[in-house]
Amino acid sequence: MTSPSEGARFPFGASITLAASASDADGSVTAVEFRKGSAGGALVARATGAPYTAAWTNVAAGSYTMVAVAFDDRNAATTSGPVHFIVDANVPPTVSITAPAANTPFAAPASVTVTATATDTDGAISKVEFLAGGTLIGISTAAPYSVAWNAVPAGTYAITARATDNAGGVTTSAPITLSVVSNALPTVSLTAPAFGAQFFAPATISLSASAQDSDGSIAGVDFYANGSLVAHVAAAPYRAVWDGAAAGTYALTAKATDNLGGATTSAPVSITLAAAPSISIDGALDGATIDDDNVVVRGYVNAPANSAVTVNGVVTHIDDLGHFQANDVPLTPGANAITAVVTSQDGQTASQTVTVNSNGPGAFVVNASPTEGLQSLQVTFTIENPGNAAFKQINLDLENDGFPNLIVTPAQFSDGKATIHATYPAGTWLAVIKAYDDQDNVIYSTSKSIVVLLPQIMQGNLQAIYQGMLARLRAGNIPGALTAITGSAYDRYNAIFTQLQPSLSSIVDQLGEVRDVTFTMDLAELSIVRNTPDGPQTFMLYMIRAEDGIWRIDGM
Repeated sequence: MTSPSEGARFPFGASITLAASASDADGSVTAVEFRKGSAGGALVARATGAPYTAAWTNVAAGSYTMVAVAFDDRNAATTSGPVHFIVDANVPPTVSITAPAANTPFAAPASVTVTATATDTDGAISKVEFLAGGTLIGISTAAPYSVAWNAVPAGTYAITARATDNAGGVTTSAPITLSVVSNALPTVSLTAPAFGAQFFAPATISLSASAQDSDGSIAGVDFYANGSLVAHVAAAPYRAVWDGAAAGTYALTAKATDNLGGATTSAPVSITLAAAPSISIDGALDGATIDDDNVVVRGYVNAPANSAVTVNGVVTHIDDLGHFQANDVPLTPGANAITAVVTSQDGQTASQTVTVNSNGPGAFVVNASPTEGLQSLQVTFTIENPGNAAFKQINLDLENDGFPNLIVTPAQFSDGKATIHATYPAGTWLAVIKAYDDQDNVIYSTSKSIVVLLPQIMQGNLQAIYQGMLARLRAGNIPGALTAITGSAYDRYNAIFTQLQPSLSSIVDQLGEVRDVTFTMDLAELSIVRNTPDGPQTFMLYMIRAEDGIWRIDGM
C-alpha cells in the first residue's frame, strides 16, 4: 500500500485515494484489490492495470484498516501489510442571525428582512432555513443568506436560522425576539414650496414639511423629486435645501417614517423649473409709427424674482405679475431699434428687439412723475404746449378704460403748461392723453404707464432675497449666495462665508428671524432678531436697488 499513509487522518466527506505498488518476478500482475481489514475483508475497489489506484468516496466517519491484495497471471495472491487511517466525524455548521437586531420593534403588518451568516469548516452550506417559532418562513441556498418575511401580523416571535451542510449536518442559531406591534402611521404634509411655484434652473429650493406621529415619534423625513431622494432630515424642524435643481417639472413629496418603521408619503406638490428667463415686447409696437419723439414700451417677462429689465439701457418698472413698462423711451425721426433685456440676480439674460418709427416731436410734451411707487401713489401730470398749437381740449383717461377722467381746456393752461394730479391704487395702469382740435380730430396722443406696488408684496420680495441667500449658504453654495451681495461688499462677504464654510449650515439656522422691514423704492432696512442666552439681539441688514435694477444686500 502506497496510499493512504499509515496513521493518516481525513476530514468527513473527503475522497480517499487508495494506491498500491505491485510486481511479479515470473509473470504479470493482473489485478489489485483494496479490502477492509484483511484479504478476506470487504472489497472497496479493484484496479486491473498499473498504476494500481482507486478513489474511495463518501467514506463514513470511523477508524479503518486497509490492505491491498495482488493477483498474478496464475491467480496466485499476495496481501500487503495493513495501513491504518481515520475519517473524522462531520463538523456541524455554525449559524447566527445578523439582522434584525434583537428586540427591534416593527409595525404591523410588517415587512421584515431576516439575514444570517453561516459557515462550515469541513464542507459547504447547502441551505439556511428561517423559522418563526417552529414555522418555516423562508429558505436561502446561497450567501448572503436572507429572506423577506412579509405581512407579519402583530405579535412576539422567536426567530431562528437553521443551517444544513453538504453532509447533512444541521445547526440551529440562538433565537432572537422580534416584536411586531399595531402602529398608527404618521401624518405628513409638504409645506414648502407652494403648489405651482415656478423657479429657474439651476435653482436652490427650500423644502419643508410638517410631520407628526400619534403613538410614537418621527424617525425622519425624506424629500423626493419625481421619486428620487433629494434630502433627508432626521429631526424637527423638517427643513432642507435642494440645490442645483435642473430645469423640468417636478412632483415633490415628503415621506415621514416613525420609530416603528411605519411610513406615510405626503400629497405631491407640482413645481416647474424653467430653463432660462424670457422677455416679450408688446407685439403692437413692432413696426409702429409714432407721432412723437418718445414712446412707452410695455411687455411681459418670465424670470426669477429680483430680476430687472432695461429698455435701451434704462431700468424699467416691473409689476407683481411680471409686466414691464418703460415711459419716455427716446425716439429720433425715422426707424429706431428698441431692445428690452431681462437680467436675473444670477446673471441669466434674455432680450428682444423691435423697430419703432418716429415722425419727430409731437405737438405737446407730457410728463408724469413718479410713475412707480407704493399704494395710493400721487402722480403729477404736466402738459406743455411749446408751439402754442391750437386745440379744443385734452382728455386724460387715467385708467385706459375708454372714458376720460379729466378734460383740460386751453383756459387751464398757464405759461404754456397745465398740471394735473391723480392718486393711483395698487396695480398697473396706463394713462392715455389725447388732444383734439375744434373738429374733434385727435391731433396728439401719448401714454404713460403707472406701476403701484402693494407694500406687503414688496416687503415679501425683499425678505425672499435674504432668505434665498440663507438657503444657498445652508446648502454650501457660496457663489450662489454672493449673487445677493452688492459689488462693493462682495469681497468682504466672500471672505467671511469662505472662512465659515465648515459650519455655515448651523450658523445660518442661528441667525434669527426678520421682524421688521422699512423701505423706499430704492433702499431697504431689515430688522433681524436673534435669540441668545442674554436675550433677544437685533441686527440690521441694508439693501439697495442697484443701477441694474436688481436689489442686493449692501451690509449687515
